[in-house]
Order: sequence, then C-alpha cells, then structure tokens
Amino acid sequence: MNRYSKCLFLGVCIIVSSLSVSKAQERLLKDEQAKHKVVSRGKVSGYFRTFFMTTQNEGALRNWTAWAAGGKLKYETTFFKNFQFGIAYYTSHNLNIENVGARDAQTNRGSRYEIGLFNTTNANQRTTHLLGEAYLKYGQGKHYISLGRMKLKSPLMNPQDGRMIPTLLQGLWYKNKLLKNTTFQAGWISHVAPRSFDNFVTMAESIGINSVGRNPDGSSSGYRNQLTSKGLGIVSVDYADKKWGMKIWNYYADNIFNTLYGEVYLKGNVKGLPWKLMGQVVQQNQLNQGGNEGINQAYFQTNSSSLWGVRLQISPREKLFIFLNYNHIGKAGRFLFPREWGREPLFTFQRRERSEGMANTHAWTVGATQTWDWDNESKLVLKLGYGHYHRPLLEDAAHNKYGLVANIQSDFEAQYRFGGILKRLRLEYLMVYKAPLGNQEFNPRYIINRVNMWHHSLVLNYQF
Repeated sequence: MNRYSKCLFLGVCIIVSSLSVSKAQERLLKDEQAKHKVVSRGKVSGYFRTFFMTTQNEGALRNWTAWAAGGKLKYETTFFKNFQFGIAYYTSHNLNIENVGARDAQTNRGSRYEIGLFNTTNANQRTTHLLGEAYLKYGQGKHYISLGRMKLKSPLMNPQDGRMIPTLLQGLWYKNKLLKNTTFQAGWISHVAPRSFDNFVTMAESIGINSVGRNPDGSSSGYRNQLTSKGLGIVSVDYADKKWGMKIWNYYADNIFNTLYGEVYLKGNVKGLPWKLMGQVVQQNQLNQGGNEGINQAYFQTNSSSLWGVRLQISPREKLFIFLNYNHIGKAGRFLFPREWGREPLFTFQRRERSEGMANTHAWTVGATQTWDWDNESKLVLKLGYGHYHRPLLEDAAHNKYGLVANIQSDFEAQYRFGGILKRLRLEYLMVYKAPLGNQEFNPRYIINRVNMWHHSLVLNYQF
C-alpha cells in the first residue's frame, strides 16, 4: 500500500470512528434527554389534611379531644423502558389542644380513638414523619411488579386510611389482568408501618403494637414481641362481570395462621328495582403453635375459626342505596387478624366499631347512602347506619378477647366535595353514638370509650 493509499485508509478510519463516536454520543444524549424528560414529566401529588376528633363519655368519665394537621407529598415518574419509580412522605402533627396521652382517673383507661391520629406508642411525640412509599415498578403489557414500600388495598390487609397516616407495606407485589374481567395478584410482605406509626417493622413485631387483649383463660395476652414469622404471603383472584363477581384472597402469615377470605355477589333488577346480593366467608387455621410454642405467648391460640355474612342492597332511586347486613362468627375460635395490618371487611362493619377478637357473635346492620351531584363538580354524600352487636359475656374471654359489651351503634356521615375553583377541597363529618344492649350495669372500665358515648370527627382534605 503506497503512501497515498495509507493516508486515505487512515482518513477513512478516522471518519468512521468519528461517526461512530458521534452516533454513540448522540444515543447517549438522547438517553439522557429521555431520562430527564421522564423525571421532569413525573407526577407530583398528595394532600393536606386537618383532623379534629372528640369522644364524649357519660358522667364523670374523662372526655378526649385532639386536633391534627399533616398530609402526604408524593412524586412518581412516568414509565421509562417499562420502569417507574415512586416515593412518598407522610406526616402528622399534634396541634396539642389537649393532652391526648392523659388517662381517666377512675378507670385508668386512655384515649381509644384520638390517640390514633398520632404515634400510638408515644403519645408525647408531637410530630410523626414517615417515608411511607419508595418503590420501583415494572410494567409489561398486562403484567405489573412492584418492589419496595407501597400502599396496597385488599379485603383484610389495607390502608385503613381513617386517620392521618395509613397502613403501608414493604415487600414484593405482582399483578396481572391477562384474562377478561379477571385480576390475579400475589405478593410477599416482609415489613409493615401500622397506621399512624413512624417506622417499618417486621410482620411479627407489628402484631400487638395497638392492643393485645386477653388470653382465652382471661389472663393478659403476652405475644407482643414474642412471635416468630418470616412474613406474610398473599394470593388472590378477582372476577367481576355485569351480573356477578367473586373474589378469593388467601393470607399466609408464616408460622402463625392462614386466613382464606371469599366473597361473591349477584346483580339483578326486579320491576325496575336494582338489587345486589352478596355473601362472604372467612376460614382461619392455626399454623404450628400460632407464633410461639408457649400458649400464653402465641397469637393464634385455637385450631381454627370461621365466619360468614350476607348483604342485600337495593336502589329504589338513582344514587340511593339501602342495605341490610348480617354476620355470624362461629363458636370454634375467635376471629383474629392483626388490627395493625388493616380494617376488617365484614359486611356489618361500622366506623369506630370492630368485631375482630370475637367468637360466637351475631351482628346485623341497616343503612342508606344518598349522593347528589351538581354541574360545577360539587358532590354531597350522606350516610346513615344502625347496628346491633350481640356479643358473649365480658367474662367469656375465650370468645371476647377485648372485653367488649354487647351494644347498638348509630352513625351519621356527610361528605362534601366542593366545586369550581375549590374542587380539590373535601369536607367530611362523622357522628357516632353507642349504647349497651339490655339493662345490665357494667364496671366503668368496660363503659368508657365503648358504650354510652358520643364520638365526632371533622376532616378537611385538600388534594393535589
């Protein structure tokens, strides 16, 4: 190769190399620009919430009042090469209008509801901070996988977002909608931040943070920080059609218990009257020794428990729903599911009332919901509810874990969403009254915050 050919060859190589480097730099620049676009086009959302709550007890028993302010700030990127990242910060601040940690002088009982606005393990903590969400999500077609801290909703494990900071979970979650009208989900949860808590703890450590109740023999339960478990596995299938639907959820709490939840509904119309009939069942079984070989340190202390329920709902006119519910928990064992993990999905559930920890009970509720919508996007929802909860005697700890009196409950709820320039603003009000069933007299310890009481909640939400 002569000198001219060598120079020509070298020049071509330099040009080709330059072009290759230029294209590589161009691809790198495009990738960086795409990443920047993903970040810059991410979505910022959240809410500001102020929550006023008060409970008024009978006679000389103490009343409680609390006022909190706080909210949530979340950032979520758009999908980039099928990946998405999200992060959310939650906070609750005690405006300290009253000492929420104070106890009643006669019974030594503390606040039952108001303390839930803040860190229930430390009533003196004025401000609660929590990095509640930090997840990486991958989506491909109808498949989605999430890893990290997240907010999930299911029948038994759910955010129970009725205070300032919801229940949040940490783990791996998979979801797909490959089949028509069908959703399949599965996951493994390793840690949880119970509602209003300021930290994530293991599933075993979380059980008993709020309350432990009594052993079947009446002694105080001792399972707090005494349980062993690797975590919680969840699998579910949901099917929903125009005429019928069903959902099956299984919760495997390693080394403690297994809970199977099933629900089915049918829809129809009789002479212009829309109706919906629903049924639910729950079957629970102990795993190993219920979390601890020592009976007094175990969480699930019986071999099994079961419950079932029915609901009839009709709609006599547009946006008016009337419902009648019934639930029965069997005698075999107490219905148990950690309150730190979520709110129970029983048809007879009423706000500020739970049936968890009970056995051999009958409950029925009736209620109505009416909605009004206006052209400026404002909306008003009114709800009325009334329930009877027939429970075992207080002395029957084997069927009454928390020592709750058989009672009636009446509640009224109003939700108003503003319209126009205030359309992101929502006002909520809840009023609850509880009274004991029958004429029996009870020790004040079983009355305060449980029966012969009024409860009011007023919440102002601004969402963005």
